[in-house]
Amino acid sequence: MLGTYGRTWWESLAEYPVWPPGSPVRTGDYGTLEHGCFKRLGHASEYARGLGLEEATAELDTLSISRRGTKTIRTNAALGLAAAASQSEVRFEFGQKQGIVFFASGIRSSSVLNLNVLAARLAEEPAWDRSWLVVTTLRTAERFSLLAAQDGNVQISVRGSSALVEDFLHGRATADAGLEFSGDRALHLVGSAGPVSVQLHRLAWFGNRFRNLQGGPLSEEGVSLVPFIDPIEQA
Repeated sequence: MLGTYGRTWWESLAEYPVWPPGSPVRTGDYGTLEHGCFKRLGHASEYARGLGLEEATAELDTLSISRRGTKTIRTNAALGLAAAASQSEVRFEFGQKQGIVFFASGIRSSSVLNLNVLAARLAEEPAWDRSWLVVTTLRTAERFSLLAAQDGNVQISVRGSSALVEDFLHGRATADAGLEFSGDRALHLVGSAGPVSVQLHRLAWFGNRFRNLQGGPLSEEGVSLVPFIDPIEQA
């Protein structure tokens, strides 16, 4: 299931999810990937002491991702002026094994700007493991809700007022949501104010064995943090 969760995030946003979502992760953390999910080991300041990270931030209202093959069906029991107070239902049909649906609201992303300075400092530290991955962009959510089905032919329904169902679709699930499961081994996870996914870089050396693509002179020896792009294979 974790491999499918990681693959779903990668196919949707080219990012790696934090597991479990909401775990304490921040920009500048380093770690590894397990089943396509980021596992934190520590913070880069342990090796680049005194370095201040320069960051840029961006905000997004809502976010939703789902695994291919998952069908979402929304119905209203009434229309017109009373629609806001009417009873509604949203149904998720997982036609294959390991279905994933994720909703979140209050999205905020933070990205490290001074990567070249961080790379130079880490390269000076012989204890730095070149296999470690550094969190360079962190996506957090104020509220999030995760639905997952281990088996195929599972249905999960949410019933209630239109406002309640709308809140659920924005990751603001409450105990009042009429959640019903049809089938075995389904999961509903709710959280608030925490990290949900990351973008990663790794430390790489570029020596004079690399030739300029335009046939220019050989490059000088150098080090850089480069994007880590490793699509999650089908689970």
